[in-house]
Amino acid sequence: MGRKINHAPVHFNPMILRQIESWEQFVTSAKKWTEKGPNGPNTFRGQSDESWSLVPSLTRRFEKKGYDHKKAHKVEGIILHEFQNRYSDIDAHCKTLKKTDALSWWEVMQHHSVPTRLLDWSKSPHASLYFAASGSPEINGAFYIMDAGHLQWIQATRAKDPKDKPNLKAFQELNKSVNGSSYEKSLVVITAPFPTSRMDAQHSSFTISTEILESHDITGDDITFGRCANRAEVNSSIFYKFIVPSTLKSELLEKLKEEGFTQDALFPDSRIMDEDSKEFLRIIEQRIAGNP
Repeated sequence: MGRKINHAPVHFNPMILRQIESWEQFVTSAKKWTEKGPNGPNTFRGQSDESWSLVPSLTRRFEKKGYDHKKAHKVEGIILHEFQNRYSDIDAHCKTLKKTDALSWWEVMQHHSVPTRLLDWSKSPHASLYFAASGSPEINGAFYIMDAGHLQWIQATRAKDPKDKPNLKAFQELNKSVNGSSYEKSLVVITAPFPTSRMDAQHSSFTISTEILESHDITGDDITFGRCANRAEVNSSIFYKFIVPSTLKSELLEKLKEEGFTQDALFPDSRIMDEDSKEFLRIIEQRIAGNP
């Protein structure tokens, strides 16, 4: 595995914590959140359990197994290899991809419900609130805002990326981290180049990190503020976390339903998975569990 190049130790997590008090407060605030700031737009995410960290489903599985970075990278590679063997000849888009282009493969894997290191976000605060309010009615949810424009500006400015390729160096660092070369910590925000109807309905975007076992808010803040000489005194973050009280969840879901944000609307391409696909996902779960 490649050696990571750090500019500062990662010991700070000053995520700004607030709470959603009512539907009216959310609606008023959402109008401001969706305005484009000086560095670009915000992006949003909802989680039904406020105790979950900002990590992809694959990372959450690795954490449960207690994998270190070396083991996690190895299993991730095995999953990618399994997917490539299965879909290279039967998926039209997969036929066009190079085996070494892991980032593009992850995007396709996400479409097939295979766990990857991509973390889902949305350009819609309402869609994200739906995910924070649905499920686990007895547990507080969480609604996140990320200043994606600030993150992209910081990385592009430092790297002196061309204006038409603002994430160029960050993508290069991601590829290095996957291929086992030395790399610099990076976190990229992307919109799916081959979106499904579900991704369109949810206004999806994704973050991809060089750090397979690290929460994306820690990675993003370390990139943005890690070079500050007084990092320990810098109480700043590009992430906001709003607690969604369990007592408000049902009311918020009713209000969202009136606005057209429902299970059916956000999952228009939902279908019963065929047995062949289910069997493949069972194989993937076995690989994650470390079984041959």
